[in-house]
Amino acid sequence: MGRQEPGGRCLVTQDTVAQFVGLSRSMASRGLQHLGFAQMVWKEGNGVYRLSPLIAGFRTPADQLAAIEAMDDEDRFDHPDFQERYERRVAQHEKERQEKAARRQRAVEPPIDLASRRQR
Repeated sequence: MGRQEPGGRCLVTQDTVAQFVGLSRSMASRGLQHLGFAQMVWKEGNGVYRLSPLIAGFRTPADQLAAIEAMDDEDRFDHPDFQERYERRVAQHEKERQEKAARRQRAVEPPIDLASRRQR
């Protein structure tokens, strides 16, 4: 699908991922997002992703071990609380998405026509 640089950096667009796996761009985007919730993939920018050192390719095993040792415990998906942390991230994202949708809905309400409410 693309090339992974040593250390897990991948230059690939969501469109390319979608075409490769036979999904719509929105479904590929959602899949990448969930891989992010699982701390397996981090988005670094448009078309730039980084694989977790736990699954990335490195020039040498020693390089990979050094990268794994340098990882923050919260970034590890081999942590005993992996499932609970993943579910919290998904729930937090869903809550933020619903709040954003509610704000958008409030923003499209028509303004109050004060002239029609004035008493004569």
